[in-house]
Amino acid sequence: MFVTLTTKYYRELNVSESFFGILGATMALVGTVSSNWAHSFVLKFDRKTNFTILYVVTASCFLAMLSIHNYFGLALVVILSLCMYFLGYFMSYYLNREAKSDIRATLLSFKGLSFNLAYAFAGIIYAQVAKASSDNFSETLPFFYKYLTILLICGLILNYFHKARNYNKLTP
Repeated sequence: MFVTLTTKYYRELNVSESFFGILGATMALVGTVSSNWAHSFVLKFDRKTNFTILYVVTASCFLAMLSIHNYFGLALVVILSLCMYFLGYFMSYYLNREAKSDIRATLLSFKGLSFNLAYAFAGIIYAQVAKASSDNFSETLPFFYKYLTILLICGLILNYFHKARNYNKLTP
């Protein structure tokens, strides 16, 4: 959601609109190198560590944006874009590794559907937050950190119940 709204953040930083295209091209360049970096992470760390690093870096960027109101904020946007690319790579990598070939395409399609549904849900909530703040972007910035944290908690709860259910299947 934040990546969609980067132009609002650029305006908060007083970046001239003539540079928006250059910044967008920079994010695309980040995407071209991200898969090599993400692959080195999957070789070096386990899945849990990779997603923990991703959460900590993303949450830290969102928290930093609350207090950084100068051009250093652009570095945070680059880091968040990198995190977005890493997330996509990690999800595809781990799904491809774990899934049997006959259901892999279905799982990857479901991953895409899940991302789209999460984006839609975030968009609906963000619209309400923006409306309540009279569309003042700086007042909506805490939304991103809070939403990310809520998603993390929900994911941990789902993971706990999934593991508990699978453990109960294994015990007689």
